[in-house]
Amino acid sequence: MNILLLRGLTREKSHWGTFLPKLKRSLPEAQVFCLDLPGAGTENEKESPLSIDGIMEELRSRWLNELKGSGRKHWFIVGHSLGGMITLDWINRFPKDFKTAFLINTSSRGHSQFWRRIRPVAFHEFIKIARAIPGPEREQLVLKLTSNLKSDNEKILRDWVEFARRRPIKQGTAIRQIIAASQFQAEISPNAKLVFLCAKADRLVHFQASQALAEVASSPCYVHEEAGHDLPLDDPDWLIEHICEEIRHR
Repeated sequence: MNILLLRGLTREKSHWGTFLPKLKRSLPEAQVFCLDLPGAGTENEKESPLSIDGIMEELRSRWLNELKGSGRKHWFIVGHSLGGMITLDWINRFPKDFKTAFLINTSSRGHSQFWRRIRPVAFHEFIKIARAIPGPEREQLVLKLTSNLKSDNEKILRDWVEFARRRPIKQGTAIRQIIAASQFQAEISPNAKLVFLCAKADRLVHFQASQALAEVASSPCYVHEEAGHDLPLDDPDWLIEHICEEIRHR
């Protein structure tokens, strides 16, 4: 069994934090891989495409060339936020690539109102983040917007500042990712096996955006009552419990 993880807007694989080792311990029979989006992490010198399908095609090319190999093991994919949009596009266009897709706090144009895809309270915070100098101030603003349960965690903040220093995200990458996300409209393949996970207290994306997609796809949707947008950070154990349960029943 193999699992591929995709992170969200301006985030990289290091931002999975404790979720990654906990997932590996919970599924010792699985190999877990991460791919950074073009423009982020190890790929931060690349230009991010202006569409979700463009990002997906770049990622799928790397997945085929670097990870998939000739093995016949089942693959699962987990996408968070922007990574969830990429995952939806991927599994719709190539439904045989993954046995099941897990989509965390994601959304799609045409399935939710604009104000549910980006909650009004987040607009003001986005402006402050854009104006902030890269470093502790900006990462603190991002942490407060995306986390409800870990927003005062000094170690997480220090780690995020180090990630940003080591592999800085270009301002143009964030803009291009936002453009891609804003234009994305998912098509749901009848052959796709989807599982949605969302947070009711998410202050960035309304949890009903996930529920709307789950209803169209006739798929399960698990709702966390307290976590924020960064559900893998706020409650990795809850997330892993549901992922493991679904994997073992498929």
